[in-house]
Amino acid sequence: MAQSINLVPQSEKREQAKKRVIRASTVFTIFLLLCVLGAGGYLYYQQVQLETQLTEHKSNIAGLRADINELADIEIVARNLDKKYKAVSSILTSRSYYSKLFAELEKRVPPYVQILDFSMSKTSEVSISGSGDNYIAISSFLANLGRPSKEVATEGMEGLFTDVTLNSVQLENRNNNVKYFITSKYTQGDLRK
Repeated sequence: MAQSINLVPQSEKREQAKKRVIRASTVFTIFLLLCVLGAGGYLYYQQVQLETQLTEHKSNIAGLRADINELADIEIVARNLDKKYKAVSSILTSRSYYSKLFAELEKRVPPYVQILDFSMSKTSEVSISGSGDNYIAISSFLANLGRPSKEVATEGMEGLFTDVTLNSVQLENRNNNVKYFITSKYTQGDLRK
């Protein structure tokens, strides 16, 4: 039987074991150092990239702020224009078309009645004075204003004149004409259509 004899002294074995441990720990340390250097390099690269992006974003923000400041005058003009537009549109939507009132009044005047004076007040009231050939013509005019027939009034404007009142009527002896004075209210809503 062959036996192996180990002639290496015990101290040498310890030295060789120490060298192997030192070699393994050195390799491990170098590997660990390389990993740390790689991670550090990667983190440094990411930091540089983030700082570059941050600088770009800051310059973009500064440019956009400058653009916004340049548009401040336009914004003021636009706001003023919007206010003017709203004012004009409210005037146009809420205004009364008095031409409709005059056209409707002209339709309702009988042939033998003349209007000599027409005035309007702020309280939606009109005053009409004039003359007619006889009392029947004046009565017909009153009826046409207060309760018009479909032939006399425009469709949808039948209720334009309300509270029609004959304030005075008198016969002139010189020419046999009848002078009259009528007051009436009118509805603003009918004039806004």
